[in-house]
Amino acid sequence: RKFVGAEGWLTYIGELYGHLELRLRDEDEQGININSIETSAKLLDKLVDLFQPLAEYGIPPLDNGTPILKHRLVIICANENVGKTKFCVSTAVNVMREGKRVVYMCGETERARTYAQILSNYIYKEFGICITEQMIAKREELPEDKRKLVNIASATLAEQDILRLEKSFNYDTLYADLQKIYNEKAFDAVIIDHSFALRGEGRDRKSTRLNSS
Repeated sequence: RKFVGAEGWLTYIGELYGHLELRLRDEDEQGININSIETSAKLLDKLVDLFQPLAEYGIPPLDNGTPILKHRLVIICANENVGKTKFCVSTAVNVMREGKRVVYMCGETERARTYAQILSNYIYKEFGICITEQMIAKREELPEDKRKLVNIASATLAEQDILRLEKSFNYDTLYADLQKIYNEKAFDAVIIDHSFALRGEGRDRKSTRLNSS
């Protein structure tokens, strides 16, 4: 492979960083010999955290069978304009309402609009009041009570520091990018909306459009 120009240099450094991360994993991710009761008990104790749901979807069939777990990858496949992004936004809000931190890659949607959608969903679930993203865009024209709710929701998310919006990630360095973000401030869930918006050579190998959370 040839890495040409500034973009090539960034790709090379990103991939190098990713390979180094894989080789410098902490001891918890290395092999372990199951040769004592203590080791066995220690592993089994981790099940409590692994199977503790981050939040509920609010859809009983899903919550009863496949809840939102830290170690679970969920891929949402559907035609365009049927609600994949709305579902991702709703899921993100459910996680944040439990005090968990979310990294949300907006992809093809402007970050400002994604944030407005999140605020709208959050306000509805917290206060039972429907304030659309269009209304939030013209919040100065809202009645005082609704404008106050927008301000409260914005302040709450900011104070808790439970949301990070990313425009896009690089397909080839996604692991390293997320590791860097996690090292700066730990998160509990990542939503990629949608994966076709990922940059890099790996993007060309995908044959379908997916929404992942």
